[in-house]
Amino acid sequence: MSDAHPEDPQPEDSAELAALAEHFGAQPYRASPWAGHGVTPFGADVLHTPTRAVSEFDDRLRDLGDYMIEVMHERDGIGLAANQIGLDLRLFVHGLPRVVDPVIVNPRITAVHDDTWTYEEGCLSLKLDGTYRTVVRPKRIRVEAQRLDGSAITIEADELLSRVFQHEIDHLDGHVFAQRVTGDGRSTLYQLMESAGVPTERLPELPLLSVVNEG
Repeated sequence: MSDAHPEDPQPEDSAELAALAEHFGAQPYRASPWAGHGVTPFGADVLHTPTRAVSEFDDRLRDLGDYMIEVMHERDGIGLAANQIGLDLRLFVHGLPRVVDPVIVNPRITAVHDDTWTYEEGCLSLKLDGTYRTVVRPKRIRVEAQRLDGSAITIEADELLSRVFQHEIDHLDGHVFAQRVTGDGRSTLYQLMESAGVPTERLPELPLLSVVNEG
């Protein structure tokens, strides 16, 4: 998830990335003008396919978390999912570490409250001018996940933390924020994407998130 509209920095690719990609089996994707350097663009298979659960909790996973946090900050993002760097893994990082661990592994939303919140979103996988849109999402959710050491964690998230988590978990489920946009905002966004060559045939509209409240 992107929280600003800056010029995209272009850091050099690192040996660290190559090693991590080889270890975790990164899926190749074609670079595009509508995604930040080193970030999976809209249209890449890995971005539109549900990710697999993380099963090994080791130093490599910690290294991956550190690398993803670095990429997120370099791109001025507030969240980054593993499949946004080509990895088929259920893991994301976020930029609100004072609230909860910055690396979230195997997250699943287990409860959604009825109140909603409208807020503007963008995406590091769609860095085109004019693509920020307001998205209605539940204001409060509960997430069950794991830390980098494999221990379980329950997060009661609201407002910005809730939105970041929903945006990144959407990525891990093979969805992108554009699919949550409705009304005229959706029409103009898809027109803009199509005019830029962004494939939209894999982006059907998604309903407001709804999960049975487990208490």
